[in-house]
Amino acid sequence: PMTAARVTALLRLALHVMKHPAATSATVHSTRRSGAQICAKAGATQEDVETHGTWASRASEVYAPKRLYSSIPSIMSKAFK
Repeated sequence: PMTAARVTALLRLALHVMKHPAATSATVHSTRRSGAQICAKAGATQEDVETHGTWASRASEVYAPKRLYSSIPSIMSKAFK
């Protein structure tokens, strides 16, 4: 499975090959946060974001607040009326 540890390892390897100074310290935390926001905007439920993002708490609400979950469907419904 694609885990944060595997993605982090791949990111660090790519940065190492490019001789980037962040090769040993890069993380994927911001991609997890962005992923939650993108999924929420695309119409995923908060439960799905938490489950597939392996959030152990309701911390996903900080990065993907409830307002994101309802914005896209309402915009789409208005656009196709």
